[in-house]
Amino acid sequence: DLMPKGVAGLIASSRVFIGADSLPMHLAATTQTPIVGLFTVALPKYRYPWKRDERLFRGITADVECVGCLHREAPPVRFTECRLDAGLKNRCVSAFDVNEVFCVAKEFLT
Repeated sequence: DLMPKGVAGLIASSRVFIGADSLPMHLAATTQTPIVGLFTVALPKYRYPWKRDERLFRGITADVECVGCLHREAPPVRFTECRLDAGLKNRCVSAFDVNEVFCVAKEFLT
C-alpha cells in the first residue's frame, strides 16, 4: 500500500484543503495540496505557512470589522472571547462568505 497514512496522508491525497488557521492547516503546508486558509483573530500575513509556495495558498478573513484582533493586543495574548460582543464567543468563526471560500477553492480545482 503506497498511500500515506494519517491526517497528512489524507491532506496530501486531497485536491484542496479548506480549514481554519490551525495545526491541520500548517500540516497541509508540508504537502503540495493547495490551501484555502480561514482567518479570524489572526491575519493571514502573520500566519502564512512557513516556506509555502505562494501560488498554493490563499488566506480568507472573516467578514467582521474586528478581524485580526489578536494583533491589537499586547503579548502574551490569552483572550478567548470576543472583545466586541462580550456575550458571543467567536462570532467571527461564522462570518465567512461561503461563496468567496467556494470560488477560491474552485480556482485551485480548475
